[in-house]
Amino acid sequence: MSNKSVSVYIPTHNRPLFLERALQSLEKQTYRNFQVIVSDDGSSVDNFKIVQNIIGKYNSSFSDLVLLRSEIPQGACHARNKAIEASDGYYVTGLDDDDEFTSSRLEVFVKSKYLSTYPYLSTGQLVDDGNKRTKSVLYLNKETSLQALLFQNVIGNQVFAEKKHIQEVGGFDENFPAWQDYELWLRLTKHVGSGYKLPYHTYILNISHELNRITNSNKSKMAVDKFIIKHKEILEKKHIQTLYLQDLINRSQRLQVS
Repeated sequence: MSNKSVSVYIPTHNRPLFLERALQSLEKQTYRNFQVIVSDDGSSVDNFKIVQNIIGKYNSSFSDLVLLRSEIPQGACHARNKAIEASDGYYVTGLDDDDEFTSSRLEVFVKSKYLSTYPYLSTGQLVDDGNKRTKSVLYLNKETSLQALLFQNVIGNQVFAEKKHIQEVGGFDENFPAWQDYELWLRLTKHVGSGYKLPYHTYILNISHELNRITNSNKSKMAVDKFIIKHKEILEKKHIQTLYLQDLINRSQRLQVS
C-alpha cells in the first residue's frame, strides 16, 4: 500500500449544488491522506459566493481544501490544468463537479498491487441516470494499452497517476471541445506505457441532468476530427473507421434520449 499523498482536482462552473454533492462523496473516503483542489472556472459572482460558502462549510472535513478561481471562463481543461499545477500530491486524480466517488475509491487505488507495476490506474464506472445505476463493463481487469486506446477510450474519464507524468505530457489539451480526457490518456500511455483498469466500480457518472445534447453532439464531432488530425502518425485506417463509428453511435444515443 502506498502512503503517498493524493490530490483530487474538481473543475466547476456555475454548479455549486453539484459541487457540494461531489465534496460530500470525498468527505466519506476511507483513505484520508489527500488534498482537495476546487478550481472554479469563472462562475458568476452569485454562484462563486455560494461556492465560497460551501468551501467554508467543508473546510474542517479535509486536511487540505484549496479553492482556485479564474475570473473569466476558460474551459474545464484550463481549470483542471490549473488545479494540477497547484496540487501538492504525489498522485493526482480528477472528479467532475457533477459526479461522485464511492467511499472506497482512493483506497482501492493506493492499496492496489498494480500501483507499483503500472504508471496509472483506472476503474469501471457506475452510470446514474436518475433512476438506476448501471455498471460499466468495458475492459475491466485488463491493461489499458496504446493499441486498445487507438480504437476507443477504454479507460473512462479519470485516471489515478503520478502528477509528474501528467505534467510531462502537457496536461489536458485546452483546444479540444470534447474528448479531452481520451486524448490525454492516449498521450499519457504513449509516454509512460500501459495502465491497468481495476475490476471495481468506484466512480459515479451522473447523466440524469445532461442538457444541450445537440450542442454536445456537435462538439463531439469536431473533437473526433481534431483527435484524428493530431494523432494521424499513429492512427491506421482501421482505427479511424472505428473512432468515427464509435462517435456516431455515442452521438446517436445522446440525441435519442433528449
